[in-house]
Amino acid sequence: MISRYDSDDGPFVYPIITNDDSKNIGYVQLCQIDDVSGEIGYHIAKQFTGQGYATEAVKAFLPAMAQKLNIKEIYGICLAENLASVRVLEKCGFTQIYQGPGNYQGREVQIIKTIWKNYTIYFV
Repeated sequence: MISRYDSDDGPFVYPIITNDDSKNIGYVQLCQIDDVSGEIGYHIAKQFTGQGYATEAVKAFLPAMAQKLNIKEIYGICLAENLASVRVLEKCGFTQIYQGPGNYQGREVQIIKTIWKNYTIYFV
């Protein structure tokens, strides 16, 4: 199963592991949209939420994936009611570009769409 995610085509899925006891508590992933952009996703097990794990993982993941794939923009989309996820994206440098109705898992809900720009690629 792990080798499935070793493909250069993605999706690129990485476990989030605690430093103290090496426990797998979630994942962070990137699905490439096209040659210059991708979409990030992440999940933390409920008993580990609110401890900064998602923010730490996303902050480490963004520049590494942007460099690996040479992409300029990464989108983050979450339910508008998921304030914790909204805060993670904000803390990681994402800028809100849309709030309103959207399709999520086959149902119409309120979403927030954000973007993170890889400015290092613009100056190289």
